[in-house]
Amino acid sequence: MTEAPLDADAVLRRLARRALGLSGADIERLVREARQRARRERRQLTFADLDALLSASRPVISDEKRRCMAVHEAGHALARILLELGELKVITIDAADGGYTEAAYCHDDLVDTADRCKDYLVVTMAGRAAEQVVYGSALAGSGGTAHSDLARATKLATAMESSLGFGKHLPLLYRDPDHWQALIRQDRELARRVHRRLDRAEAAARKLVRRHRSQLEMIADELEARGTLEGRELVDLVERVRAE
Repeated sequence: MTEAPLDADAVLRRLARRALGLSGADIERLVREARQRARRERRQLTFADLDALLSASRPVISDEKRRCMAVHEAGHALARILLELGELKVITIDAADGGYTEAAYCHDDLVDTADRCKDYLVVTMAGRAAEQVVYGSALAGSGGTAHSDLARATKLATAMESSLGFGKHLPLLYRDPDHWQALIRQDRELARRVHRRLDRAEAAARKLVRRHRSQLEMIADELEARGTLEGRELVDLVERVRAE
């Protein structure tokens, strides 16, 4: 592969995002197909060949669904910016399995206090909250898998109650956070306290989104138009959000 774009790292990150959710066998098949196509056309393999095949392997989504994804990820991004929880590095709706928001943390951003844990719950619930504010109800995308927003938020809220010492009921009693699903299945009172934390976080996220609706729409517009925001474009957007 001899093509050398000016920003090869950005191209590779783009390809990696498009490949998220694909198995190793799927990727191997696509690379083999791209090589065969380039060979038939008597030229060398390029990044564009891989990008085209990865794009074609993804299901086609409607403009309405793409906008919903942009609104969801904009909710996460908005909450991170306003609560100053990590430095945003990537916001995308171009991944094979949907969208995601990625941030880097410095020491001051660490989720190591009760208040910062609550902030992280708000950030995690903010995608769902944005859907509620914009569309009147939440979509199913916040849940459904062990890596979903609801799963991650429930795991943290359970840890706050059972292992981090932040609960009001028996806060010094340690229970293994790796077994959080069993804990909330077996202890109805614990499940109620965990749900109460999630409910409050979602309410706080809705309040934040309503108060900053124009910034949410700003992020969603840029994300819908570009698919992925990173680097200077993302830095500029964050500055605009903070300035409004």
